[in-house]
Amino acid sequence: MRINKNSMQPVFKGLFNVSYYEKEVNDEIISWVGEPFGFITSLKMGGSGSPRMIIQDASEAIQPLLSKDKYIKYCNIEIRPKGLILRFRLRLDALAFVVSYKDMEVVKTDSGYMLRGHQQFFHLIPFKNVKQVAAFFVKIQRSIV
Repeated sequence: MRINKNSMQPVFKGLFNVSYYEKEVNDEIISWVGEPFGFITSLKMGGSGSPRMIIQDASEAIQPLLSKDKYIKYCNIEIRPKGLILRFRLRLDALAFVVSYKDMEVVKTDSGYMLRGHQQFFHLIPFKNVKQVAAFFVKIQRSIV
């Protein structure tokens, strides 16, 4: 599976290469999940970004991307007004999985959390602070409603 560079076409619905700023890609992401929260709003929310997490598993379409190297795949999530952006790195590329609240489902598992959207999923486990990750997912649940 190839990651499209210099193209706003995602590899599959919701996955974008955000290694370099491209106005078309940025506009597409904003149309799906809205503008980033402002500084004051973000402070009132207690932040709009997650603690570092590990991608333990992913759907079949994403798995070939993750298995390109042997290193642990770390990620973080950004809350936006209309959805989430899950960001992770693949070798030298920065990727963003963008999903709106209406297309998303978050499920608590024994070891972490399952984020589903666009017929894809990511199984995420906390990297260090389990309580901070749990509080972040409570914040996501409040945003969905």
